[in-house]
Amino acid sequence: RELTPTLLAAQRFPSRVPYVQVVVSSKTDGIARLRWQRLYEGIEPVSYSAAAFSGGGALLRVRVGNSADNYRLYFQRVAAPGPSADFSNWEALDIWECRGVAIAARNAEALIFWLDTNLVLRYIASADDGLNWSSPITLDNVTALPVDGLAAAFQPNGDLAVFFTSAASLYIKKRLGGNWHSKSWWGKTTGDINSIAVVADGDWRLLV
Repeated sequence: RELTPTLLAAQRFPSRVPYVQVVVSSKTDGIARLRWQRLYEGIEPVSYSAAAFSGGGALLRVRVGNSADNYRLYFQRVAAPGPSADFSNWEALDIWECRGVAIAARNAEALIFWLDTNLVLRYIASADDGLNWSSPITLDNVTALPVDGLAAAFQPNGDLAVFFTSAASLYIKKRLGGNWHSKSWWGKTTGDINSIAVVADGDWRLLV
Protein backbone atom coordinates (compact mmCIF):
# COMPACT_ATOMS: atom_id res chain seq x y z
CA ARG A 1 0.00 0.00 0.00
CA GLU A 2 1.20 3.49 -0.79
CA LEU A 3 1.74 5.97 2.03
CA THR A 4 -0.69 8.86 2.17
CA PRO A 5 0.62 12.42 1.52
CA THR A 6 0.33 13.23 5.26
CA LEU A 7 2.42 10.18 6.18
CA LEU A 8 5.00 11.01 3.54
CA ALA A 9 5.23 14.53 4.96
CA ALA A 10 5.63 13.17 8.49
CA GLN A 11 8.37 10.85 7.25
CA ARG A 12 10.38 13.86 5.95
CA PHE A 13 9.81 16.04 9.01
CA PRO A 14 13.12 16.78 10.85
CA SER A 15 11.67 16.21 14.32
CA ARG A 16 10.63 12.77 15.64
CA VAL A 17 8.34 14.25 18.28
CA PRO A 18 5.43 13.91 17.88
CA TYR A 19 5.85 10.62 16.03
CA VAL A 20 3.61 8.48 13.85
CA GLN A 21 2.54 5.32 15.65
CA VAL A 22 0.97 2.21 14.09
CA VAL A 23 -0.86 -0.17 16.45
CA VAL A 24 -1.73 -3.69 15.28
CA SER A 25 -4.33 -5.53 17.34
CA SER A 26 -5.55 -9.11 16.91
CA LYS A 27 -9.12 -8.14 17.63
CA THR A 28 -12.32 -7.58 15.69
CA ASP A 29 -14.75 -5.11 17.24
CA GLY A 30 -12.91 -5.48 20.53
CA ILE A 31 -13.13 -9.30 20.52
CA ALA A 32 -9.82 -11.16 20.48
CA ARG A 33 -9.26 -13.48 17.51
CA LEU A 34 -8.58 -17.02 18.68
CA ARG A 35 -5.28 -18.51 17.55
CA TRP A 36 -6.15 -22.15 17.00
CA GLN A 37 -3.51 -24.82 17.48
CA ARG A 38 -3.87 -28.26 15.92
CA LEU A 39 -3.35 -30.89 18.62
CA TYR A 40 -4.22 -34.00 16.63
CA GLU A 41 -4.89 -35.03 13.06
CA GLY A 42 -6.25 -38.57 13.07
CA ILE A 43 -7.34 -41.09 10.48
CA GLU A 44 -10.88 -41.56 11.78
CA PRO A 45 -13.55 -41.54 9.05
CA VAL A 46 -15.70 -38.45 8.67
CA SER A 47 -18.94 -39.16 10.53
CA TYR A 48 -21.13 -38.03 13.41
CA SER A 49 -19.12 -36.83 16.42
CA ALA A 50 -19.51 -34.82 19.62
CA ALA A 51 -17.46 -33.69 22.60
CA ALA A 52 -17.91 -32.32 26.12
CA PHE A 53 -15.79 -31.45 29.13
CA SER A 54 -16.51 -33.22 32.41
CA GLY A 55 -16.56 -31.47 35.76
CA GLY A 56 -13.12 -32.92 36.44
CA GLY A 57 -11.66 -31.34 33.31
CA ALA A 58 -11.53 -34.50 31.18
CA LEU A 59 -12.32 -34.23 27.48
CA LEU A 60 -15.05 -36.74 26.56
CA ARG A 61 -15.37 -37.49 22.83
CA VAL A 62 -17.74 -39.77 20.92
CA ARG A 63 -17.90 -40.67 17.26
CA VAL A 64 -19.70 -43.03 14.89
CA GLY A 65 -17.83 -45.36 12.55
CA ASN A 66 -18.56 -45.62 8.84
CA SER A 67 -20.65 -48.14 6.90
CA ALA A 68 -17.76 -50.63 6.76
CA ASP A 69 -17.76 -50.54 10.57
CA ASN A 70 -21.55 -50.95 10.77
CA TYR A 71 -21.80 -47.43 12.23
CA ARG A 72 -20.34 -48.50 15.56
CA LEU A 73 -20.13 -46.07 18.49
CA TYR A 74 -16.68 -45.14 19.85
CA PHE A 75 -15.75 -43.27 23.04
CA GLN A 76 -12.61 -41.49 24.18
CA ARG A 77 -11.68 -39.96 27.54
CA VAL A 78 -8.64 -37.67 27.70
CA ALA A 79 -8.03 -36.93 31.39
CA ALA A 80 -5.70 -33.97 30.80
CA PRO A 81 -6.22 -32.55 27.28
CA GLY A 82 -3.35 -30.47 25.95
CA PRO A 83 -0.50 -30.42 23.43
CA SER A 84 1.14 -33.52 24.95
CA ALA A 85 -2.07 -35.57 25.35
CA ASP A 86 -2.85 -38.69 23.32
CA PHE A 87 -6.00 -38.22 21.24
CA SER A 88 -5.66 -41.45 19.24
CA ASN A 89 -7.03 -44.09 21.66
CA TRP A 90 -10.71 -44.94 21.13
CA GLU A 91 -12.84 -47.49 22.97
CA ALA A 92 -15.20 -49.43 20.70
CA LEU A 93 -18.56 -49.72 22.46
CA ASP A 94 -20.96 -52.59 21.88
CA ILE A 95 -23.40 -50.21 20.19
CA TRP A 96 -24.05 -50.36 16.43
CA GLU A 97 -26.12 -48.79 13.64
CA CYS A 98 -26.00 -45.25 15.02
CA ARG A 99 -27.55 -42.45 12.97
CA GLY A 100 -26.33 -39.62 15.18
CA VAL A 101 -24.59 -39.01 18.49
CA ALA A 102 -24.50 -36.35 21.22
CA ILE A 103 -22.83 -36.03 24.61
CA ALA A 104 -23.50 -33.77 27.59
CA ALA A 105 -21.57 -33.51 30.85
CA ARG A 106 -21.90 -31.68 34.16
CA ASN A 107 -19.85 -32.25 37.30
CA ALA A 108 -19.21 -36.02 37.45
CA GLU A 109 -22.30 -36.90 35.35
CA ALA A 110 -22.16 -37.54 31.60
CA LEU A 111 -24.66 -38.96 29.10
CA ILE A 112 -24.14 -40.21 25.55
CA PHE A 113 -27.18 -40.20 23.26
CA TRP A 114 -27.66 -41.83 19.87
CA LEU A 115 -30.39 -42.66 17.37
CA ASP A 116 -30.48 -46.18 15.93
CA THR A 117 -31.86 -47.61 12.69
CA ASN A 118 -35.13 -48.49 14.42
CA LEU A 119 -35.66 -44.75 14.99
CA VAL A 120 -35.20 -45.14 18.74
CA LEU A 121 -33.40 -42.58 20.90
CA ARG A 122 -31.16 -44.26 23.48
CA TYR A 123 -28.49 -43.22 25.96
CA ILE A 124 -25.87 -44.49 28.37
CA ALA A 125 -24.89 -42.68 31.56
CA SER A 126 -21.78 -42.21 33.66
CA ALA A 127 -21.70 -40.98 37.26
CA ASP A 128 -17.90 -41.00 37.64
CA ASP A 129 -16.51 -38.49 35.14
CA GLY A 130 -16.81 -40.83 32.14
CA LEU A 131 -14.83 -43.73 33.61
CA ASN A 132 -17.71 -46.23 33.67
CA TRP A 133 -20.97 -46.38 31.73
CA SER A 134 -24.40 -47.90 32.25
CA SER A 135 -26.19 -50.30 29.93
CA PRO A 136 -28.18 -48.68 27.08
CA ILE A 137 -31.47 -47.08 28.13
CA THR A 138 -34.37 -46.45 25.71
CA LEU A 139 -35.59 -42.87 25.92
CA ASP A 140 -38.06 -42.20 23.07
CA ASN A 141 -39.02 -42.91 19.46
CA VAL A 142 -38.60 -40.87 16.28
CA THR A 143 -41.33 -40.83 13.64
CA ALA A 144 -39.64 -40.36 10.27
CA LEU A 145 -36.34 -40.25 8.40
CA PRO A 146 -33.93 -38.54 8.08
CA VAL A 147 -32.77 -38.21 11.69
CA ASP A 148 -29.34 -36.64 11.17
CA GLY A 149 -29.44 -33.98 13.92
CA LEU A 150 -28.84 -34.69 17.61
CA ALA A 151 -27.57 -32.41 20.39
CA ALA A 152 -27.76 -32.19 24.19
CA ALA A 153 -26.81 -29.74 26.95
CA PHE A 154 -27.02 -29.41 30.73
CA GLN A 155 -28.23 -26.39 32.62
CA PRO A 156 -26.14 -25.41 35.68
CA ASN A 157 -28.87 -26.77 37.99
CA GLY A 158 -28.73 -30.24 36.41
CA ASP A 159 -31.71 -29.93 34.06
CA LEU A 160 -30.95 -31.52 30.71
CA ALA A 161 -32.41 -31.21 27.22
CA VAL A 162 -31.91 -33.44 24.19
CA PHE A 163 -32.80 -32.09 20.74
CA PHE A 164 -33.27 -34.45 17.81
CA THR A 165 -34.54 -34.17 14.26
CA SER A 166 -37.13 -36.16 12.38
CA ALA A 167 -37.26 -35.10 8.72
CA ALA A 168 -38.45 -31.45 8.81
CA SER A 169 -39.29 -31.50 12.52
CA LEU A 170 -37.20 -30.89 15.60
CA TYR A 171 -38.14 -32.36 18.97
CA ILE A 172 -37.09 -31.57 22.52
CA LYS A 173 -36.84 -34.13 25.30
CA LYS A 174 -36.19 -32.60 28.72
CA ARG A 175 -35.08 -34.01 32.06
CA LEU A 176 -36.31 -31.57 34.70
CA GLY A 177 -35.71 -32.14 38.38
CA GLY A 178 -34.35 -35.60 37.56
CA ASN A 179 -37.49 -36.73 35.68
CA TRP A 180 -37.81 -37.20 31.91
CA HIS A 181 -40.77 -35.43 30.28
CA SER A 182 -42.60 -36.26 27.05
CA LYS A 183 -40.97 -35.02 23.86
CA SER A 184 -42.37 -31.87 22.32
CA TRP A 185 -42.20 -30.37 18.84
CA TRP A 186 -40.44 -27.00 18.64
CA GLY A 187 -43.33 -25.49 16.70
CA LYS A 188 -41.53 -24.14 13.66
CA THR A 189 -41.90 -25.01 9.97
CA THR A 190 -38.66 -25.64 8.05
CA GLY A 191 -37.19 -27.84 5.37
CA ASP A 192 -35.40 -31.04 6.35
CA ILE A 193 -32.97 -30.38 9.20
CA ASN A 194 -29.62 -32.15 8.95
CA SER A 195 -27.53 -30.56 11.70
CA ILE A 196 -28.14 -28.93 15.09
CA ALA A 197 -26.07 -27.68 18.03
CA VAL A 198 -27.14 -26.44 21.46
CA VAL A 199 -25.66 -24.64 24.45
CA ALA A 200 -27.21 -23.75 27.81
CA ASP A 201 -27.04 -19.99 28.29
CA GLY A 202 -29.95 -18.93 30.46
CA ASP A 203 -32.30 -20.87 28.19
CA TRP A 204 -31.16 -23.52 25.71
CA ARG A 205 -29.87 -21.75 22.59
CA LEU A 206 -30.01 -23.63 19.28
CA LEU A 207 -28.05 -23.46 16.05
CA VAL A 208 -29.97 -25.23 13.25
